[in-house]
Amino acid sequence: MPMIEDALKRPLVVLLCILLGVIVLIGSFPSQSQWFITRTLVNTAEGYDHYIQKYPQSPYLQEASWRQAKLKNDPILYLDFAADFPKHPQRELAMWTAAKKLRDPAVYAEYLKQYPDGGQAKAEGFNVNRLRISAKVYQKEQKRLAGLNYGKVVDPEGHSYRSIQIGKLTWLADNLNLEVDGASMCFLDHQAYCDRFGKLYNWLGAHDACAKLGEGWRLPSLEEWEALCLNYDPAGNLDKGSTKVFQALLKGGKSGLEARGGGYFTPEGGYIGVYFDAAYWTGSPANGLESYEIVFLGREKRTFKAVAERAYALSCRCVRNH
Repeated sequence: MPMIEDALKRPLVVLLCILLGVIVLIGSFPSQSQWFITRTLVNTAEGYDHYIQKYPQSPYLQEASWRQAKLKNDPILYLDFAADFPKHPQRELAMWTAAKKLRDPAVYAEYLKQYPDGGQAKAEGFNVNRLRISAKVYQKEQKRLAGLNYGKVVDPEGHSYRSIQIGKLTWLADNLNLEVDGASMCFLDHQAYCDRFGKLYNWLGAHDACAKLGEGWRLPSLEEWEALCLNYDPAGNLDKGSTKVFQALLKGGKSGLEARGGGYFTPEGGYIGVYFDAAYWTGSPANGLESYEIVFLGREKRTFKAVAERAYALSCRCVRNH
């Protein structure tokens, strides 16, 4: 009987010794042991993130970061990986994957700066010459913007706008996007248009929206718009339309005002002209029912003054004195 008991105890003792050895091994090499568990048993983006946070000095940090980026498929993680591991063989793939997903000219430009030949893009059948053109356009635009001294204005809802000094006034360099109950709307009632082009306002709503920006902000008068336009077309021409003013005030023009084709709304015609046309309120009444507006016609490439019924919904820029 004792011999049988001894025989039964031996496997248990061996198992306990193995278990003790595993515990000692884990205690002696925690990062390596956890890496084995994370890679073979867990293998999730969250698991790799936990491992990276717990073992920032691990010899497996590069592989853990790469696996995390691939599993989560997050362009920001790919960019972080490229920045953290400049000599990793997958760095170009990480940067190109981020560029594809973000479709951002800035990221395309950085990718081509790091890899002028665009090997990974070529391997996937992309036209690298088109990427180079996009990058050059972006770089040219950045150079133009660097020459403009923009300020910053934040409205009560937290929207941020650029501001620029032209003549004696400070102008918003972005369309206002501040809510005014019953007096503001998005083009086609879609929030995406407000995010890109700002809101459309009736005339009274535009006055209220500018006032909400804070002390001194107001809707620019017709005379102030005309003075602005004379900087870029001394001959005036706002009655029949000025191409010089259109080019200077449009997004990308030398004024820095960055007028956008936000379209407009009329009760008779509905929503009209987004991407191509824009109409901005002035604070000046034309008569008892209408006020002056400044219109940008994209297809005709001209800017002119007109009158609009106060129930129309137009874009809004605000000004204040220095």
